Amino acid sequence: MKIVGLDKWNGSYSEIGQTNPLRWQNLRLLDDGSYEAVSHKWKCKDFMNEVVTSYHTGRDFSIYGFTVKHKEFFAKDTEELPILLHNCLAGFSHNLRCVNEMLVEDGMPEVIFMPLGDGKYFISIPSYYMCNTLFMSQITLFIRLCNTEEKYKTLQEMCNEKLNRQDKENLNAALKKPMKDFPAKLWDYIWYYSDDNNLKNDEAAKTKPIQTSLMHNCGVVNWGWC
Repeated sequence: MKIVGLDKWNGSYSEIGQTNPLRWQNLRLLDDGSYEAVSHKWKCKDFMNEVVTSYHTGRDFSIYGFTVKHKEFFAKDTEELPILLHNCLAGFSHNLRCVNEMLVEDGMPEVIFMPLGDGKYFISIPSYYMCNTLFMSQITLFIRLCNTEEKYKTLQEMCNEKLNRQDKENLNAALKKPMKDFPAKLWDYIWYYSDDNNLKNDEAAKTKPIQTSLMHNCGVVNWGWC
Protein backbone atom coordinates (compact mmCIF):
# COMPACT_ATOMS: atom_id res chain seq x y z
CA MET A 1 0.00 0.00 0.00
CA LYS A 2 1.31 3.42 -0.98
CA ILE A 3 0.54 6.52 1.12
CA VAL A 4 1.90 9.83 -0.12
CA GLY A 5 2.13 13.27 1.41
CA LEU A 6 2.88 12.19 4.96
CA ASP A 7 5.85 14.56 5.13
CA LYS A 8 3.50 17.53 4.65
CA TRP A 9 1.65 16.85 7.90
CA ASN A 10 3.93 17.19 10.92
CA GLY A 11 1.89 19.62 12.99
CA SER A 12 -0.81 19.24 15.63
CA TYR A 13 -4.21 20.58 16.61
CA SER A 14 -5.63 22.21 19.72
CA GLU A 15 -7.01 19.17 21.53
CA ILE A 16 -7.75 17.92 25.01
CA GLY A 17 -5.60 15.05 26.25
CA GLN A 18 -6.57 11.42 25.71
CA THR A 19 -5.62 8.46 27.87
CA ASN A 20 -5.46 6.17 24.83
CA PRO A 21 -2.34 6.74 22.67
CA LEU A 22 -4.19 6.03 19.40
CA ARG A 23 -3.70 8.72 16.76
CA TRP A 24 -5.70 9.10 13.57
CA GLN A 25 -4.78 10.61 10.21
CA ASN A 26 -7.23 11.18 7.38
CA LEU A 27 -6.41 9.86 3.92
CA ARG A 28 -7.90 10.32 0.45
CA LEU A 29 -7.96 7.67 -2.26
CA LEU A 30 -6.20 8.80 -5.44
CA ASP A 31 -7.01 7.77 -8.99
CA ASP A 32 -3.95 5.48 -9.20
CA GLY A 33 -5.08 3.48 -6.16
CA SER A 34 -2.64 5.05 -3.71
CA TYR A 35 -3.64 7.21 -0.77
CA GLU A 36 -2.76 10.77 0.17
CA ALA A 37 -2.62 12.18 3.69
CA VAL A 38 -4.99 15.13 4.12
CA SER A 39 -4.62 15.90 7.85
CA HIS A 40 -2.15 15.95 10.71
CA LYS A 41 -2.42 13.15 13.26
CA TRP A 42 -5.18 13.83 15.75
CA LYS A 43 -6.48 12.25 18.97
CA CYS A 44 -9.95 13.74 19.58
CA LYS A 45 -12.54 11.84 17.54
CA ASP A 46 -14.94 14.79 17.64
CA PHE A 47 -13.08 16.07 14.58
CA MET A 48 -14.93 13.39 12.63
CA ASN A 49 -18.15 15.36 13.08
CA GLU A 50 -16.75 18.03 10.74
CA VAL A 51 -15.82 15.27 8.31
CA VAL A 52 -19.34 13.80 8.31
CA THR A 53 -21.00 17.19 7.90
CA SER A 54 -18.68 18.21 5.06
CA TYR A 55 -19.23 14.85 3.36
CA HIS A 56 -22.98 15.45 3.18
CA THR A 57 -23.10 19.20 2.56
CA GLY A 58 -20.03 19.71 0.37
CA ARG A 59 -18.97 22.57 2.65
CA ASP A 60 -15.63 23.34 4.28
CA PHE A 61 -15.27 23.49 8.07
CA SER A 62 -12.45 24.46 10.40
CA ILE A 63 -12.12 24.22 14.18
CA TYR A 64 -9.14 24.11 16.57
CA GLY A 65 -6.79 24.16 13.57
CA PHE A 66 -8.42 21.10 11.96
CA THR A 67 -9.69 21.99 8.48
CA VAL A 68 -11.87 19.90 6.22
CA LYS A 69 -11.71 21.24 2.66
CA HIS A 70 -14.31 19.15 0.89
CA LYS A 71 -12.65 19.10 -2.53
CA GLU A 72 -9.31 18.07 -1.03
CA PHE A 73 -10.60 15.68 1.63
CA PHE A 74 -12.80 13.24 -0.26
CA ALA A 75 -12.20 11.19 -3.35
CA LYS A 76 -14.79 11.39 -6.11
CA ASP A 77 -17.69 9.03 -5.43
CA THR A 78 -16.29 8.16 -2.00
CA GLU A 79 -17.58 4.82 -0.72
CA GLU A 80 -15.24 4.58 2.26
CA LEU A 81 -13.38 6.77 4.71
CA PRO A 82 -9.71 5.72 4.73
CA ILE A 83 -7.71 6.39 7.88
CA LEU A 84 -4.11 5.78 8.90
CA LEU A 85 -3.90 4.81 12.57
CA HIS A 86 -0.76 5.37 14.62
CA ASN A 87 0.37 3.94 17.98
CA CYS A 88 -1.67 0.76 17.72
CA LEU A 89 -1.01 -1.67 20.56
CA ALA A 90 -0.60 -5.46 20.68
CA GLY A 91 -4.28 -6.31 21.21
CA PHE A 92 -5.67 -4.01 18.52
CA SER A 93 -6.25 -6.45 15.66
CA HIS A 94 -7.73 -9.16 17.91
CA ASN A 95 -10.07 -6.68 19.57
CA LEU A 96 -11.16 -5.16 16.24
CA ARG A 97 -11.99 -8.61 14.92
CA CYS A 98 -14.26 -9.09 17.95
CA VAL A 99 -15.92 -5.74 17.28
CA ASN A 100 -16.40 -6.66 13.63
CA GLU A 101 -18.14 -9.87 14.69
CA MET A 102 -20.49 -7.81 16.84
CA LEU A 103 -21.19 -5.40 13.98
CA VAL A 104 -21.95 -8.20 11.53
CA GLU A 105 -24.29 -9.84 14.05
CA ASP A 106 -26.17 -6.53 14.24
CA GLY A 107 -26.44 -6.37 10.45
CA MET A 108 -23.85 -3.62 9.97
CA PRO A 109 -20.72 -3.54 7.81
CA GLU A 110 -17.38 -4.39 9.32
CA VAL A 111 -14.35 -2.13 9.43
CA ILE A 112 -11.62 -3.22 7.02
CA PHE A 113 -8.15 -3.08 8.54
CA MET A 114 -4.62 -3.86 7.48
CA PRO A 115 -1.41 -3.83 9.58
CA LEU A 116 1.38 -1.71 8.10
CA GLY A 117 4.02 -2.34 10.77
CA ASP A 118 5.57 -0.06 13.39
CA GLY A 119 2.26 0.36 15.22
CA LYS A 120 0.42 1.59 12.13
CA TYR A 121 -2.80 0.27 10.65
CA PHE A 122 -4.78 1.24 7.60
CA ILE A 123 -8.52 1.13 8.22
CA SER A 124 -11.45 1.72 5.89
CA ILE A 125 -14.65 2.96 7.54
CA PRO A 126 -17.65 2.11 5.29
CA SER A 127 -19.81 4.99 4.10
CA TYR A 128 -22.66 3.53 6.20
CA TYR A 129 -21.05 5.07 9.27
CA MET A 130 -20.94 8.49 7.61
CA CYS A 131 -24.75 8.64 7.70
CA ASN A 132 -24.63 10.96 10.70
CA THR A 133 -22.42 12.03 13.59
CA LEU A 134 -23.95 9.46 15.94
CA PHE A 135 -22.91 6.53 13.77
CA MET A 136 -19.43 7.98 13.23
CA SER A 137 -19.04 8.74 16.93
CA GLN A 138 -19.96 5.16 17.82
CA ILE A 139 -17.74 3.41 15.28
CA THR A 140 -14.72 5.57 16.12
CA LEU A 141 -15.36 4.90 19.82
CA PHE A 142 -15.37 1.16 19.17
CA ILE A 143 -12.13 1.43 17.17
CA ARG A 144 -10.42 3.40 19.94
CA LEU A 145 -11.58 0.95 22.60
CA CYS A 146 -9.84 -1.80 20.61
CA ASN A 147 -6.45 -0.19 21.13
CA THR A 148 -5.14 -2.01 24.20
CA GLU A 149 -2.17 -4.20 25.01
CA GLU A 150 -4.44 -7.01 26.19
CA LYS A 151 -6.88 -9.02 24.09
CA TYR A 152 -10.55 -8.84 25.03
CA LYS A 153 -13.84 -10.28 23.80
CA THR A 154 -16.32 -7.47 24.49
CA LEU A 155 -16.49 -3.70 24.26
CA GLN A 156 -17.16 -3.48 27.98
CA GLU A 157 -13.97 -5.40 28.75
CA MET A 158 -12.04 -3.09 26.45
CA CYS A 159 -13.55 -0.04 28.14
CA ASN A 160 -12.53 -1.35 31.57
CA GLU A 161 -8.88 -1.22 30.42
CA LYS A 162 -7.17 1.72 32.14
CA LEU A 163 -6.17 3.26 28.79
CA ASN A 164 -9.87 3.71 28.00
CA ARG A 165 -11.12 5.09 31.29
CA GLN A 166 -12.17 8.35 29.60
CA ASP A 167 -14.69 6.51 27.41
CA LYS A 168 -16.96 5.01 30.07
CA GLU A 169 -19.66 7.66 29.56
CA ASN A 170 -19.35 7.35 25.79
CA LEU A 171 -19.80 3.57 25.85
CA ASN A 172 -22.75 3.75 28.24
CA ALA A 173 -24.44 6.18 25.84
CA ALA A 174 -23.62 4.01 22.82
CA LEU A 175 -25.10 0.92 24.45
CA LYS A 176 -28.29 2.87 25.16
CA LYS A 177 -28.44 4.12 21.55
CA PRO A 178 -27.40 1.14 19.41
CA MET A 179 -27.08 1.84 15.70
CA LYS A 180 -29.21 -1.21 14.86
CA ASP A 181 -32.16 0.40 16.69
CA PHE A 182 -31.79 3.85 15.13
CA PRO A 183 -35.24 5.53 15.03
CA ALA A 184 -36.68 5.89 11.53
CA LYS A 185 -37.66 9.52 12.17
CA LEU A 186 -33.99 10.49 12.60
CA TRP A 187 -32.53 8.95 9.43
CA ASP A 188 -32.87 12.33 7.69
CA TYR A 189 -30.56 14.11 10.12
CA ILE A 190 -26.79 14.58 9.91
CA TRP A 191 -26.64 15.56 13.56
CA TYR A 192 -29.34 16.03 16.17
CA TYR A 193 -29.77 17.67 19.55
CA SER A 194 -33.42 18.59 19.66
CA ASP A 195 -36.21 19.79 17.40
CA ASP A 196 -34.63 23.26 17.46
CA ASN A 197 -30.96 22.29 17.22
CA ASN A 198 -30.24 19.83 14.46
CA LEU A 199 -29.15 19.59 10.85
CA LYS A 200 -31.38 17.84 8.36
CA ASN A 201 -29.69 16.26 5.35
CA ASP A 202 -31.36 18.24 2.57
CA GLU A 203 -30.59 21.01 0.12
CA ALA A 204 -30.94 23.64 2.84
CA ALA A 205 -28.01 22.11 4.71
CA LYS A 206 -25.68 23.25 1.94
CA THR A 207 -26.27 26.92 2.82
CA LYS A 208 -27.87 26.92 6.28
CA PRO A 209 -25.79 28.71 8.97
CA ILE A 210 -24.08 26.10 11.12
CA GLN A 211 -22.70 26.70 14.60
CA THR A 212 -19.44 24.82 14.31
CA SER A 213 -18.97 24.32 18.05
CA LEU A 214 -22.42 22.71 18.28
CA MET A 215 -21.65 20.38 15.40
CA HIS A 216 -18.19 19.53 16.76
CA ASN A 217 -19.57 18.31 20.06
CA CYS A 218 -22.46 16.32 18.59
CA GLY A 219 -21.12 12.89 19.39
CA VAL A 220 -22.71 9.85 20.94
CA VAL A 221 -23.37 11.46 24.34
CA ASN A 222 -24.93 14.56 22.85
CA TRP A 223 -27.58 13.14 20.52
CA GLY A 224 -31.00 14.22 21.83
CA TRP A 225 -32.71 10.83 21.99
CA CYS A 226 -32.52 7.75 24.17
